[in-house]
Amino acid sequence: MSTNNFVEFDQSKCVDKKYGHQHVMSSFTTYPIETVRDEVRKRPIQPPTITPKYDSNSMSTVLEWHGKKDVRIAQRPKPIITDDSDAIIHVTSSTICGSDLHMCK
Repeated sequence: MSTNNFVEFDQSKCVDKKYGHQHVMSSFTTYPIETVRDEVRKRPIQPPTITPKYDSNSMSTVLEWHGKKDVRIAQRPKPIITDDSDAIIHVTSSTICGSDLHMCK
C-alpha cells in the first residue's frame, strides 16, 4: 500500500510482533486498523469486471450447484482463452468434505 493513500499517523503507536524470545518489527509498513477501515469506507474496493468469451460451437459438460439438494449436470459453451493470464482448468474428479455436507442436506 502506498502511504499516499493514508493519513499521516504516529508509527510509535504501532504494535511490534513477538516471536519467542525475539522482539522484531515487521519488515513492511503497518497501518492502524482504524486508518485502513476509514480509507476502505471512503473508497470501497471494486472487483474487476470480467467478461468471459465462449465458443458456442464447442460444449462442455459441467456440474452446477444451485442450492441445497440441487446439483445439476449441464452442457455449457467452452470458454476461450483470450488473454495471456487466462487458464482453463479441467477438473477430472472432486469430493465433498464431511464438514460441507450441510450444503447437501
